[in-house]
Amino acid sequence: MARKPAGLTVVIPTLGRPAVLEKCLKAVTASLAEYPSRDWEIIVVNNGEAMTAENHTVCKRFKVREIRVNKTLGSAGARNAGIAKASGKIIAIFDDDAFPQPDWFSKIIPLFDDPKVGAAGGLEIRKRKTSAFSAAVHAVWRKVFPEGKISKWGNVIPIPDCGEKIIRVDHLHGSNFAFSKKALERVGGFDEVFVGHHRDETDFLYRIRKAGFRVLLNPKTGANHGLASVGGNVPPEKKRQWAYWYNRNNALFFFKDVYDGNPLHAISFLLLEAVYTIFRTIAHANPYYILKANAYLEGMILARQERKMLARKK
Repeated sequence: MARKPAGLTVVIPTLGRPAVLEKCLKAVTASLAEYPSRDWEIIVVNNGEAMTAENHTVCKRFKVREIRVNKTLGSAGARNAGIAKASGKIIAIFDDDAFPQPDWFSKIIPLFDDPKVGAAGGLEIRKRKTSAFSAAVHAVWRKVFPEGKISKWGNVIPIPDCGEKIIRVDHLHGSNFAFSKKALERVGGFDEVFVGHHRDETDFLYRIRKAGFRVLLNPKTGANHGLASVGGNVPPEKKRQWAYWYNRNNALFFFKDVYDGNPLHAISFLLLEAVYTIFRTIAHANPYYILKANAYLEGMILARQERKMLARKK
């Protein structure tokens, strides 16, 4: 028997963290209980082989739909696996360690009553260990560029606690955001060329905006996120992997989405990234930002291939 389409689908990819998944599902179901409509479904993407049985038990306990993926996918692939099974007109995405506030759905989903809105999300409330040097650099950065925007070099400007006014932004926190099925059908899913866990949602939201939709941030709500495993918070054993993802996907995003074809634009991007790489290496005590600088070339080559493929489709 075919499933009845839902008005809202919640997709939660997870990777061998049943205790974290359980906490996430508790927060999601509590927030959905405050949402006026009961027309929703939850899909958990059990991503990878690790601790599958334990995750399955959690899914059964919460009576949610489970999709098992036998191989470990990156963020984009896991999200796409859930989206492929989603029937909702609106799809909300949460990291398994992001815990939405009780009013998240009540504050975010009604924004889609405006058909011009393609995506919307809330703040990311998280603990972040940072050095004084890194804090100073970010303070200067926010003075130079508008918050919530993407610079012409593809830099994502962080979104702080910005009061209570709903604002239009270029990007949203990847841990908690939603988008319309209409926008999804216009731009396609997440680009799985973005390996790992970096810039896939930036690329996705960039394409949604480019298609003519609005992207909104409602700072009146958000999700509590764990200690972010990015930048200076990456465990020592994952510093090499994170630096590779970061460099590769930064170049991929710039040359695929932002690059205007002017060689000077490309040169200025590479020069700025050389400077930023030094800052990141010092601020995050991670030499692999320099040692894995060759990943920029990989991202550039992949972006060129993608642009050629898109040009052929047109």
